[in-house]
Amino acid sequence: MSPEDRARELIQRTEGHFGIREHAELYRYVRATSDGEIYDGHMLIIFRYEKDEVNGVFRLLPDNDNEGVTLISQQLPGKLPALGVYDHNKDTGGPVETEELHQKLGDTDWFFEGIYDDDKNPWTYRNTGSITYRGTSADVIEATYSDKRLKDAVGYDHRRILIRQSDDQPLSSEFYNSEGQLIYVIDLLGSEHFEYQGKEQARTKQLQLIDFDAGSTTVFTRIRSNWNPQLPADIFELDFAPKWDKSTDDMVVSKLLRDQPAN
Repeated sequence: MSPEDRARELIQRTEGHFGIREHAELYRYVRATSDGEIYDGHMLIIFRYEKDEVNGVFRLLPDNDNEGVTLISQQLPGKLPALGVYDHNKDTGGPVETEELHQKLGDTDWFFEGIYDDDKNPWTYRNTGSITYRGTSADVIEATYSDKRLKDAVGYDHRRILIRQSDDQPLSSEFYNSEGQLIYVIDLLGSEHFEYQGKEQARTKQLQLIDFDAGSTTVFTRIRSNWNPQLPADIFELDFAPKWDKSTDDMVVSKLLRDQPAN
């Protein structure tokens, strides 16, 4: 199997959503900074798939320290991903141009890779050998964006996907700048296995984001999910980000809790 085919199959198997049309997830996050500050809160992640179109919402639920940030993404066939962001702390936001992606997302808890459906973006892959990663033998696939506009916008030169040899499961994604310095890591700390439509599936339960530039580590733990929340279509529209408020939060959370056991 070629690096391209292996990477694509791996991403679809571990990050795909098994043919469902819509899903929503509620995460708890804890972030520690190099200054010793600790922040925690909750985040909603919502995706809707419509033919080849993918829409996503990433929402920090407001708490005592945060008024909330809303990101809404849209991926259309043959076009670069579109992104709208609204920061309720500053009462500002709007569409994000491709060249502004790294700058705008630098103020949030997300990295570019966590926002878009990975297998919808054009990548170039190549095998680069194997390493020992935290005591485990892992194969390494190096990946770069095929589209130079995205490569220039995301703030890194390439990434390495580390795949455990014993069961072909992903362990980590590492992101490097043009000088070869490691600037960002997404570690998959825990996964769970379950059966869906008669097949055994696996998905990430907990992940860790390490941002070396910001000097922070954030751990996300999924505490609730629903694969058929039946949310209103307008919440996926880019101009909805400024309108997102507590009533929207309550509506989404109520649908997450409806007829769905904790996951």
